[in-house]
Amino acid sequence: MDIHRTLTDNVFFRKGPGVTKLNEVLLAYSRRNPEVGYCQGMNLITASLLLIMPTAEDAFWVMTSIIENILPTQYYDRSLLASRADQKVLLSYIAEILPKLHAHFDVLGIELEALTFQWFLSLFTDCLSAEALYRVWDVIFCFNDGSTFLFQVALALLKLNEGALLELDSPGAVYAYIGHEMTDHAISIDGLVGASEGLKGVVKRSEVEERRNRVMDQGSGRGSMEVRDDGTLSVREPRPMADEGR
Repeated sequence: MDIHRTLTDNVFFRKGPGVTKLNEVLLAYSRRNPEVGYCQGMNLITASLLLIMPTAEDAFWVMTSIIENILPTQYYDRSLLASRADQKVLLSYIAEILPKLHAHFDVLGIELEALTFQWFLSLFTDCLSAEALYRVWDVIFCFNDGSTFLFQVALALLKLNEGALLELDSPGAVYAYIGHEMTDHAISIDGLVGASEGLKGVVKRSEVEERRNRVMDQGSGRGSMEVRDDGTLSVREPRPMADEGR
């Protein structure tokens, strides 16, 4: 289960009460909101909250606010409709703001959403150090624009690493760099937050919501990602149209 693989390098979860508290919070939320239940990514967010919240109940209510107030509806339900749509929206911004990088990924056949999808679902617990993560969360939680800031952070990470990414000449190298090395290379916390804030004039809430709604209305990517019964993600390519009805 995800619970026993969460933050295993932290003593609170390796030897302390962390696993029990994590299980309690996730179970309580699945009972509060059966339509969502549990989705991969929620474990990392909850675990990170448990490290800074006074009680497990506080972590529960912050997690509830993230799912039900800060992020769009249908972000964690079984359709993953809004969170999948956000990956299409992110790609559209990359094409506009980082055209060289977008073209480079196209040439290499990179499916960036395979990596960035988890960034969004986990609110960047999947890729940022704790200190950087909580600075990013300050903005997400304290301003009425949290879901838009996700795009600004993702674009800032790619922009700060654009030079290194353009030098990589194989899909494997790109996936390895983004998945394991990108946030460790010459990125200061102030630099990341500053670069993210600097994109406010380009990545605006009204436009993000318009693009998201357009993708959701079109049902773009439907069937490419789904949540298994255990809450983990399954990536599946849609069948060609010629196969419909067989």
